[in-house]
Amino acid sequence: MYDNKRILKLHFDGVSIRQIAERSKKSRNTISRIITAAKSVNLTPEQLDSLSDDELTLLLFPNKELMPVYAQPDYAYCHKELTKPGVTLSTLYQEYVFQCQSAHVPFYKRSYFFEKYADYFFKSKVSVKLYSIAFLIVYKFS
Repeated sequence: MYDNKRILKLHFDGVSIRQIAERSKKSRNTISRIITAAKSVNLTPEQLDSLSDDELTLLLFPNKELMPVYAQPDYAYCHKELTKPGVTLSTLYQEYVFQCQSAHVPFYKRSYFFEKYADYFFKSKVSVKLYSIAFLIVYKFS
């Protein structure tokens, strides 16, 4: 995972925003936001070297604690529910959104929810190949 310090070092080395985004696997908007924050505090390469990652983040984004904390889905529950007939990942996502809206907390977008469930699914090392194939079909077409 790329941190802000590495991103800014690349920027100070003259690497373009597009190339930094490709290397760091972050959006160009995120890279631009980090660079803009560094420019707003007049950060120099020398200052960058003297700061720790936490100090840099606090310097660039002093109001970070105001950023929303998203409700974490229970992927173990989702995994168990998907074994029931008629239950799809889309219906589980809708249930998750409804719960978040009822509790007035921010929720993940659909694609991110699906991506994180896929990560959970493959890390849980389900050994049944047929179930894996079925999941990929459901994930791709739902």
